[in-house]
Amino acid sequence: MKPLHTPLPPLLSQNDRNASLKRNTSSRQKIGQRIGRFCEKILIVCCMTLFLALLVAALFNAAAAEKNFATDAGTRFESKNEVKTLLLKAIRKQAWSGRYETGRLRLTLPADFPNKGRIAVRSVFWDEASRRFSAQVTIEKSYPFEKNDSENYNAPPQRLISLSGEATPYVRVIAARRTLLYGTRISRADLKTIELPKSRKLRSAITDTRQALGMEIRFRRKAGEVLRTQDLRPARLVKRRSTVRVAYEHEGVRVVLQALALDNGAHGETVRLRNRFSGREFLATVDGAGHASVISYASIDARADEQENFERKEGSQQRTKKEQNFVAENPFRANRQRRYDSLLNEPLSRRTRQ
Repeated sequence: MKPLHTPLPPLLSQNDRNASLKRNTSSRQKIGQRIGRFCEKILIVCCMTLFLALLVAALFNAAAAEKNFATDAGTRFESKNEVKTLLLKAIRKQAWSGRYETGRLRLTLPADFPNKGRIAVRSVFWDEASRRFSAQVTIEKSYPFEKNDSENYNAPPQRLISLSGEATPYVRVIAARRTLLYGTRISRADLKTIELPKSRKLRSAITDTRQALGMEIRFRRKAGEVLRTQDLRPARLVKRRSTVRVAYEHEGVRVVLQALALDNGAHGETVRLRNRFSGREFLATVDGAGHASVISYASIDARADEQENFERKEGSQQRTKKEQNFVAENPFRANRQRRYDSLLNEPLSRRTRQ
């Protein structure tokens, strides 16, 4: 027979209790050590990230300070050509305000202008109509002087010079790399970027290559000519008198047939097509090269009725206007028309008595 109650577990001795406590304490210490090491790694990563961020910010600040032309220290130059380059950068930054990316500078430096030193541009004024500019610059000589050169030795370290000249802004436009014929689809190999002086003729010029890729040429353009927006049009995916695959869906049934295109059409445009078997004309939307989707016949009939009503109304107005012009030009016809109208307006009894 089975016992009526389960036996109790044996009682642990003092040694067993101490051993279990030591095991629990050691496992807890290991978990704490792991957590501490993980926190140390996270702290090290955060410190390194902060250090790199501060280093990058310091580098950017140094670059920005180097580009600033209005500081007291100025910018070093080693030749007079570098002076023109630095002055053009200052005009582009202060006077043009970033409107033009490049430009050309015509400037005659004074004869006593130093070949080396530091230049700081204080103020710049540029007239857009005449393209003339005037600038106030501070020059600091930095080359060593000889002891017997008393004139340069006693000269002041800085002096203010006024410069003036002509600054012409240039713009980057897209031109044809080769001769492009009518209907040519433009690719990246057909285009190139050139720089031209800013003028009114370049208002509609294309400045981005992405505006011309995939478009078609409307007018013949020679190599080197600037492309304008009016010279391009969307590529014609369906050409007149070509065969088009047409898809028509109605109540879950899809039918694909071939039709004759009566119009040219780009992507998304509506063109007229003719069924080769029935000869019926219908409208379709171009959705690919040589492919179109049929518009519902209800809309086709509505458009046809609207067009027919419009043509009937226009025809009646034209006929009325033509009759009025004819009557106004012929006085005898006008008198006859008035007598005829008065006769129609008389009562029937009066006409019978006469």
